[in-house]
Amino acid sequence: MRIVLLQLNIYAISLLLCSAEPEALGTITFKITDFTMLQCVNSERCTGNISVRFQTARSGMLVEQTFDLADWQSERSANFHKPWPGLVMVTLSLNSSDSELVSRESLLFPRGSFQNIKDNWTYISLYGRQSLFTMTAKVECLDYHYGQDCAQICKPETCLVESNFIKCKPGWRGANCQAPICSPNCSSSNGYCDQPGECKCKRGWTGNGCNECVPYDGCLNGGCKANAPFTCDCDPGWTGALCNIESHYCRSNNSCVNGGVCLDSHDPLEPFRCICPNNQTGSKCEL
Repeated sequence: MRIVLLQLNIYAISLLLCSAEPEALGTITFKITDFTMLQCVNSERCTGNISVRFQTARSGMLVEQTFDLADWQSERSANFHKPWPGLVMVTLSLNSSDSELVSRESLLFPRGSFQNIKDNWTYISLYGRQSLFTMTAKVECLDYHYGQDCAQICKPETCLVESNFIKCKPGWRGANCQAPICSPNCSSSNGYCDQPGECKCKRGWTGNGCNECVPYDGCLNGGCKANAPFTCDCDPGWTGALCNIESHYCRSNNSCVNGGVCLDSHDPLEPFRCICPNNQTGSKCEL
């Protein structure tokens, strides 16, 4: 099997999309302009299908089309869905019902050369011992696709194309100008935006800049613990899962002795303190 290396120049010409798949980047158009094979002269023996493949070792198959040998002169187009690599391998093969032709299938992969001609087409001549193929081919980017590989996307609502360079419109950023710029005070970790200048909060956050956490639903006398959403950390004097139970340590615990007065401190580590009368000391006035 013989392989021809073909360098196609990319021309970023927008095409009108009718029913192209969303992920398509560009289109390759090709046409076999001449096909001669000694076995076929003045005979009806050349029947079957021709397969044309455009591929690379790294990217794999880019475009493949198979068509009837009787229709070899028609122009054909196909979309490619991977960034165009520039240098590709072009493979032609003939699948014929004639066993003699099948046994000489390698003759359909001759060495060839190419050169650029007008109208952005690349001209390819393929010579074999008993065969001659000539082909023209060109690559064009689909609508809103630019660059040497057709992988840069520029939609008119978000970006501009100036001298083949992409420039984002105000309020948009990213390699393809696909990311909106949120309001200046919008938290990068807690907020997001679909349009420039807005700020939408992720789940569990609120406020103009999405910097205020949302406590556990039903938390009455408390807020988020360590600024973690959907937690409930009680304010002083309150307890319970929802901070809805008033906490008075001194009412339920007679901790101070010798006439000491108990005061709630609302400190989880030291929930009370004692005011001791004269000559009494200690945390509980026990001395």
